[in-house]
Amino acid sequence: LVAALPVRRRFVVLGEVTEPPSPQRAYYRQLGARAGAVADRLIVVGEQGRAYRSGAASVGASILDAGTSVFTALSHLPGDLGPGDLVFVKGRRVQRLERVALSLQGYTVGCRVVTCRAVMTTCDICPRLEAGWPDGRVEA
Repeated sequence: LVAALPVRRRFVVLGEVTEPPSPQRAYYRQLGARAGAVADRLIVVGEQGRAYRSGAASVGASILDAGTSVFTALSHLPGDLGPGDLVFVKGRRVQRLERVALSLQGYTVGCRVVTCRAVMTTCDICPRLEAGWPDGRVEA
């Protein structure tokens, strides 16, 4: 889908897969290669950066590793995003990568948790999106 859309630039932000098939490392390498082949910039969030990187390298692409930080992922996106740019974001639900999209849409995002198990449908309805968590839960 990302490759087929007629856009100016393609930015892909990938997190972890909820239930990746075995062998997991090979699966992440394959995803890194597929995304690296179509993305102008590939940004990964989570613990699988090394596997994504080896896959991207196999097709001559490189990645930007955001570690576990949604905010680092955001900082890897260009400041001149505009019409014709595609930002594809996909990861495990508990990573709450939708905070990337919400931030790009102008929401104030103060929540810095790495893994969220709050029983909410989406971050945009969470009372902690803007202010974060009072008990100090923050990204590693």
